[in-house]
Amino acid sequence: MRNAVGRLRGLHSRNVTTMSEPADQLKTVIERCSRCDRETEHRVSIDLVTESDRDRNTEFSREPYRVSECVDCGTQQTQRMNNA
Repeated sequence: MRNAVGRLRGLHSRNVTTMSEPADQLKTVIERCSRCDRETEHRVSIDLVTESDRDRNTEFSREPYRVSECVDCGTQQTQRMNNA
């Protein structure tokens, strides 16, 4: 699986935990791809991102992000799952 930090560009994260399932075994879903401009297969995973810049209590600052990658063109989209 690719480096999850690279997939979550633009976030001020210090630590990313990804699902342990290998990328080639992930199930795919059909979603609209903005780059392909049509519905395509996407690999979807949930990444836990540590959003705190401090070393103390980082285990309490992890937030789930949904990562969707188009199988055809590789475009990735991320969405924070909690709006806290």
